[in-house]
Amino acid sequence: MVPLLVGITIVCFVVIHLAPGSPTDLQTDLNPRVSAEAKARLQSMYDLDKPLYKQYLLWVGKLATLDLGESFSPDHRPVLDKIPDRS
Repeated sequence: MVPLLVGITIVCFVVIHLAPGSPTDLQTDLNPRVSAEAKARLQSMYDLDKPLYKQYLLWVGKLATLDLGESFSPDHRPVLDKIPDRS
């Protein structure tokens, strides 16, 4: 069962990284005044400046502790709090 779980996390991680664009594009592409330094800070904040294996280990660690991050919606509530809410 453990190898299956590891395999599923690897497939999910790869699919996320194969998606077009960067996770920071949502926050930077619509604002033409965003500097390269701001983009680099966002990359660093989300650990996207690290090698893929480190990103994977950090991601799995957060997943194991149920740290799903913050919502992109205006309320910025934790995603784990929003899942049972359905609103």
